[in-house]
Amino acid sequence: MAASSVDLGLDPALDAEVRAQWGLLAEAGLPSLSEHPGPSNAPHVTLVQRRRLPGPDAVLAAAARLPLAV
Repeated sequence: MAASSVDLGLDPALDAEVRAQWGLLAEAGLPSLSEHPGPSNAPHVTLVQRRRLPGPDAVLAAAARLPLAV
């Protein structure tokens, strides 16, 4: 069974900074995600991952309680 997750995307400036850091790791010969620029590998923060998540309404209601813009 596939897992589901709730992820936070980054704003363009922070996304670019993370990707720049990945590039520096690759230049130093260290493993990084710089070689995998696809959308599924975008920099993000995973809040929760489970086999099943409640429906979208419950997830949005929980997210609305966070001190973040949703």
